Amino acid sequence: MGNGKETTTTYGLNSTTGETFTINGKTWGLNTLQKTINKDPDGKETITYTDGWGQTIVSGVNWNPSGDDILNKSSNDLITYFEYDLLGNLVWVEDPRGLETTYDYNDLGQLEEKVLPDQDHSNKYRYDKKGQLRVHVDPNLSSSNELYYHEYDELGRVVETGIYSGGSIANILNDPESYYYHPDWPYQGSSSYVNYSYDGTNAYSGAINLKGNLTREQYKELDTGNWGYTWYSYNNLGLVEWIRQRLPGQSSSVDKIIEYTYDELGRLTRLFYNPSGTNDDHYFWYYYDELGRLE
Repeated sequence: MGNGKETTTTYGLNSTTGETFTINGKTWGLNTLQKTINKDPDGKETITYTDGWGQTIVSGVNWNPSGDDILNKSSNDLITYFEYDLLGNLVWVEDPRGLETTYDYNDLGQLEEKVLPDQDHSNKYRYDKKGQLRVHVDPNLSSSNELYYHEYDELGRVVETGIYSGGSIANILNDPESYYYHPDWPYQGSSSYVNYSYDGTNAYSGAINLKGNLTREQYKELDTGNWGYTWYSYNNLGLVEWIRQRLPGQSSSVDKIIEYTYDELGRLTRLFYNPSGTNDDHYFWYYYDELGRLE
């Protein structure tokens, strides 16, 4: 028996008068959408309508669950609308405030442009011939002549992320053969702020089982230019056994160490946090029931 504190889920179709939706000229009539109603212990009701492809078309919070089980703008319900292209890519979202976000894709289905309602310019993305993200033009960067770049190793693992300011953004976006299709680009005018090492390169003393795994992450604090580091070690199953962290500008004497212990199924059973040079040790234990659920 329930105690009145359960979360309930019910299913049906958009079969009630008022449950038709028109989005950018396309109308979803009655009984064309799957309807899911989730009600939390406090009576808050969230309703989601999905099409036959499982795509969310309308979703929101019903402010009048005692009076109806539908989403209605005239009732001040908080409603978000979604639109997709023929390939199933999300291309348009309107939030409850009426603010729109749009997405544009290339012929391979890769996101090329995203326009957010709170930005004057769009985010632009470009990829190499392997489909790896190489360029991100972010309007939040301090200069209109800057962009983020990503470099990869021969296995497709990201090895460097940074800011490039060495040329025309328009030229880069429109001429991939001269720029981001080349694995060694950018050649100059760049400043890395995150570097990744693998397979034992730049390993911390005592680290093991590093082949095929991330060994070290090096990141720059942009305000000060100081570098911080995170080293990794793994057990025989490839699970992280310990992490050693050094904050930007700090010495090894105050490194932070996190150790992980697992059971025979690879489930985390203990986490040990011990900042070097302090007595501030913390232990966390994790227990599971017979169904493998965290207790």
